[in-house]
Amino acid sequence: MAGAGLYREDEGEGRAAGREISCLFGMLDDKSRALAWHMLLYGHASIRELREKTRFTSDMEVLTILKEVINPAAEALTGRPLIEFVPFRVHPVTGECFTFHWWLKGPLLLPEEWVVDVFPEEDGLRVMILLPAGLNPVRVAEGGITNGVLTLKLAY
Repeated sequence: MAGAGLYREDEGEGRAAGREISCLFGMLDDKSRALAWHMLLYGHASIRELREKTRFTSDMEVLTILKEVINPAAEALTGRPLIEFVPFRVHPVTGECFTFHWWLKGPLLLPEEWVVDVFPEEDGLRVMILLPAGLNPVRVAEGGITNGVLTLKLAY
């Protein structure tokens, strides 16, 4: 299945996953990337949560980005959407029930290379980093800015 390496069940095509997720993020505008990052971070969200957390102006704007930007870009790369609407689902880890949420369609393979994004916010910058496969740090051990250079040390 060409281009399906982004998804975990396609382990044999895992090498392409990092390039595909980087390529997907490269195809998206800032607002669409912010929404995709939120979904990667939390795995699911209501339309209201997506609107509030990613600073969209309306639910319709969120739906438009999902249906006309993010999912078509993911389908072009992988043959299927990145995010799906599910009327009812039990969270596989917590057992909590969610109604009318958007869910990350996956699970995804982690990339082989770093995927980094920066989003300006009202009171600063938010730096998002998707870690490569095989790196499993448990916390940020150190962090700081020196001469305009952001440094983070991740501890295992």
